Amino acid sequence: MEKSYQGCLQKAALFAVHKVCVTPTHLFTFIDYCKVVSKESGLKKDSNGWGRALRATVVKWYYNHTPNRLAFIITKYRYRESYSHRDLFCLCHIHPKRSFSSEHNYWQHQKEYDDIFKHIARNHKGNEKEGKERKRRQELLPDKQSKRGRLDPEETEQVRKNLEELNLERSEEKEASKDFVGLANPFVDATAYINAFNRLQELASANLEEAITLILQYGFEKEQVPQKFLSFKEVWGALLRRMSLSAILKNMDKMSSVDLFEEQDANIFDYLSGVLSNISSFFYDDYENYTDFTNDDPVSLIVRRLNDIEKLRQERFHPLAILSAKTSYEHGYEMKRKRIWKPIKSIQRALDSAFYNCINVIGVTHRRYLIAVDISDSMD
Repeated sequence: MEKSYQGCLQKAALFAVHKVCVTPTHLFTFIDYCKVVSKESGLKKDSNGWGRALRATVVKWYYNHTPNRLAFIITKYRYRESYSHRDLFCLCHIHPKRSFSSEHNYWQHQKEYDDIFKHIARNHKGNEKEGKERKRRQELLPDKQSKRGRLDPEETEQVRKNLEELNLERSEEKEASKDFVGLANPFVDATAYINAFNRLQELASANLEEAITLILQYGFEKEQVPQKFLSFKEVWGALLRRMSLSAILKNMDKMSSVDLFEEQDANIFDYLSGVLSNISSFFYDDYENYTDFTNDDPVSLIVRRLNDIEKLRQERFHPLAILSAKTSYEHGYEMKRKRIWKPIKSIQRALDSAFYNCINVIGVTHRRYLIAVDISDSMD
């Protein structure tokens, strides 16, 4: 009875993974818990948690995301909880299922999924070392004959002709697609997003303008930008365009320490406006909802975001989170990273206003609460 109940409980938990685990961080944390729980109270003795059901759940989690969403989360959340996406791929043996329905995202965007998975397989710290070791082992092994054997000359010639015809058809398709530029999708696909991300990682500090262009075009976030670029105020200005309010509060000290909010640097948005005007296509189709940097400045943008009551309601900000950010910003320094900045009064007033707006946004529960306070000397 106990095993039956535990099995049903595990099935219910795995069924809820796709609703609860929104980001890879949640997924990695869940897998870590599965490993601990299975070892202590698994159906099998000394189980590591990686059974058939968990493998299928992880595979389904990746394929349930659209290619664009998947490209974003695998580049933003690369390493969490001592796991990487490549680790999960090795553990779950990820591959497309034949049981996928014809309407499944994979069949409609097969190339994009394959490119994303190739990116995950390639971008691993130990990948180069493993490749050299594998090559060395192959050199030590004796030569093995292919199981299939060699093709006959006639079959070889037929294969060559088929490949030539296939390449010809592909070249004709490319030429035909050039004539229909107006009908093409103006937004960038996941493959281009992955290529742009790889390009951003390869850029040197001297290629600042190209890095800013990639950030604006593809909407890269702070976690996706190499550390060498995060000391430039122009980069933070570009990141600020699509930055969420929670990310703004989290990175307020860093943006202040690079003097992004200084009055003499208000022309940064003029520079970014020129860069933005040269971009013809964007990865996200909601680019019109964000500032184009014209007649704008970083301080005004921050104040507008903080005074947006509807945004505060949507993101469910707790007043204490605003108060903590306000207190940290007003200090003007951070001892841990040795950052110093001069607080801007308009931002301070906006934070103060956001604190009270968050209190008004919190809904009434219409429930009674009992708060018990222990005031005795004993800590028992």
